[in-house]
Amino acid sequence: MTTTKPNPSQQAFLDKALAAGVNPQFFGNYLPEIKFQEEKPNLKKPTIAYIHTGGTLAMVPSKSADGILSFDGAIDITKVISVADSVCNIRSRYNIIGIYLSNIDSKEVKPDLWTALGATIKTMYEDVDGVVIGHGTHTLEYTSAATAFALRNVAIPVVFTASQIPILGFPGSDGLANLTGSMEIAAHADLAEVVAYANGQIFRGTRVTKKNDQRLDVFEARVTGPCGYFTAAGIELLSGTRRRGSKQKYELIFQPKFNPSITTLRLSPGLNFEQIQQIIESQKDVGLILETYGSGAIPRELVHVLTAQIHKGFPIFLTSSCAESGISPKMEQHDEDAKRAAAAGIVTAKDMSTASATVKLMNIMAQFGQYAREWNPEILRTVIAEMVTKNYAGEISINRGSEDY
Repeated sequence: MTTTKPNPSQQAFLDKALAAGVNPQFFGNYLPEIKFQEEKPNLKKPTIAYIHTGGTLAMVPSKSADGILSFDGAIDITKVISVADSVCNIRSRYNIIGIYLSNIDSKEVKPDLWTALGATIKTMYEDVDGVVIGHGTHTLEYTSAATAFALRNVAIPVVFTASQIPILGFPGSDGLANLTGSMEIAAHADLAEVVAYANGQIFRGTRVTKKNDQRLDVFEARVTGPCGYFTAAGIELLSGTRRRGSKQKYELIFQPKFNPSITTLRLSPGLNFEQIQQIIESQKDVGLILETYGSGAIPRELVHVLTAQIHKGFPIFLTSSCAESGISPKMEQHDEDAKRAAAAGIVTAKDMSTASATVKLMNIMAQFGQYAREWNPEILRTVIAEMVTKNYAGEISINRGSEDY
């Protein structure tokens, strides 16, 4: 837990977390604080929480002569909400609770933020009809996947959003449309999932990936495509999306911890297989995600290296570099090395993205804690394989060609 003494507002949030059954230690060095709240909320309107973590969305021009955008200082959430309200009258539509969690460039995000964010959402969960999270584009796919695994079986929309152009002081900002669209989804969409929203498209949180750093269509979803759209006629959700339900019906599963000691590698010609072996044998890491060629192809020599380690209980999972297919089930039938890898217990992550597979394994290994190495290697490998290949939050297609959850 942070060694910084919380101010009264931050302490009030920590007390609220404790009352909600959330261990304050989950916040680590972060001190959430409610910065904006309606004095007299209208109970006839939906209530949404906006949680700010950072990113371009609420950036302001720096005071330097070169005009570089800056993250220095705390963002004024009240001003962001006021600007959005002045254009779209959002306060007439929703009761808004603005929460400051952090203000960091998303390239600096670490798993402790995922845990703190999950704890913040859990603290507010019973009080709101939906949640919006402001985040940077660089690592949104990791944080949205982490949130989907940390808060499984949500009964309300949890919507990540980001922008290429800040809301405050910049013409042509996509941030305003993305923020207000996310709030409408959080408040009114018949949706019970962690999703990401930008540029009129809704993506499942465990499927979204960044595709562009210049245009406003910044995100896509490998294999599945969007799970919904914001159109002139309103919110359109595609079949297979999980619909709202009562919080009593959907029992929330709260698993906010992540073990960052996972190595993620992408195959490339000339990759030193001995280095991979040294990483595994050092016992500093507890698992390996390997992004393969094509839809599951790995060099024969590497199969031998990995086979030797898998029998020691070290979990190894394969993802695909093919953004539109994932690992092909047919690969094991037609490729001898894939057959050997499967026989040795090297498990494919099916059509999961590499980001989702990495975060999911971090979440799973955190549940085992420091005792993982004390397990029987064969049992450990089997249990972890079952957990990784089980669909928790739409990260895996149950029936190929179907997005049924």
